[in-house]
Amino acid sequence: MPQEDFDRLKQQSLTNLSTLPTDADAISGIVSGIANYGKAHPYGEVTSETTVNNITLQDMRDFYAKYFIPNYAYLVIVGDITQQEAKEYVTKYFSGWKKGSELKEPVYTLPENHGNTVYFVDKPGAVQSVIDISHNVVLKPGHPDEIPLKILNGILGGGSFSARLMANLREDKAYTYGCYSSIYSDEIIGGFSAGGSFRNEVTDSAVTQIMYEIDRISKNMVTDEELKLVKSSMTGAFARSLESSETVAQFALNTIRYNLPKDYYSTYLVKLEQVTKEDLLRVAGLYLKPSNLNIVVVGNQEIAEKLKVFDASNAVHYKDYYGNDKAQLKAVASGVTLETVLNNYMFKAFMVNDKVAFDAKLSKLGMIQTSYKAEMPEMGATLYMTTWEGKPNKSAMITKIEAPGMNAVAQKEYFNGTAGGTFAMGAGSTKYEGDELTAK
Repeated sequence: MPQEDFDRLKQQSLTNLSTLPTDADAISGIVSGIANYGKAHPYGEVTSETTVNNITLQDMRDFYAKYFIPNYAYLVIVGDITQQEAKEYVTKYFSGWKKGSELKEPVYTLPENHGNTVYFVDKPGAVQSVIDISHNVVLKPGHPDEIPLKILNGILGGGSFSARLMANLREDKAYTYGCYSSIYSDEIIGGFSAGGSFRNEVTDSAVTQIMYEIDRISKNMVTDEELKLVKSSMTGAFARSLESSETVAQFALNTIRYNLPKDYYSTYLVKLEQVTKEDLLRVAGLYLKPSNLNIVVVGNQEIAEKLKVFDASNAVHYKDYYGNDKAQLKAVASGVTLETVLNNYMFKAFMVNDKVAFDAKLSKLGMIQTSYKAEMPEMGATLYMTTWEGKPNKSAMITKIEAPGMNAVAQKEYFNGTAGGTFAMGAGSTKYEGDELTAK
């Protein structure tokens, strides 16, 4: 790779990182990864400006030479091709790929929880809290308990509106548009997670209900109806997946990579049907940890103190968006004014240290584009809104709705500095005039 291409990709990574302070879901994922796996583990490792800037082109070349070797590679071919033709292609294109040195498998030490732990990241101005309640799970792909755990997760919060988390927090309590869970296997270490986005004022109530559902399903038998419904859904999903060549290839790869029985997938539906309510209660008790949860909340500072009750030590562990410890804010110090606070905020937002650098950066800014996306499951629709603000005093906004059989502009407006107007579905277009124009 040429140096200029490497520099371009590196700059793209830095640009993507600059949006991290505004991305509550990404922040939650970072803090949960550290809490569940530790910073020294690849699943808890944090990418920052420092780590990106430390990478050189030679580092990348050395990494490629060490790890991209045929010793650990798999090649799966699915398609209208004979075995002999496949062998000829493989010989032609891969025979020159030389083996590398054998790699030593690293050993990682996982963090130990001693009771539920609350982690909080302040996101100023947030009107919603992102909640992620999770822990690591020792579960290898193909383990006999994997299928019962998938069924268990389908009942708890696997995606359907009938799942317990959705029924409780959306349908019954109206705390959120969606609350989900996942339990997944992994060759190194798997995991469990439950959560979603919730209004500020119900954050502590949402945590209560999520923890209640985790505890309930780990201690009490599920119903016959729940078991039957999820089994039926998983059976249909598995059958549909076989229509894809990519799925067939993935199944073949999994069988080899994880040393699964050769009939693992051909007998999958039989194993699925044999799972009982007693099996689910057993795996729930083995794998779920309702008293050793990592409770990560990203939201407005005003809700933080309400979360103490969920922590085993009655404390809130404050983190920044890179997962580092952050001291709790104290009383305003002498000399702090509105101007110093605003300047500090703007300098941080623009990643500069003083007004000279701030003004220089601001002078290069011509347009700010902000995009929003909102799911409306009850309507089967998705709402997209994009706004633009530019110099001098120019602005625009467009809102689109996408749904089955529908892709329409619901609303838009613009102002070019001297004139402008609006459009609304069903109402038509209007121009800014009089006081409205003067205000713009």
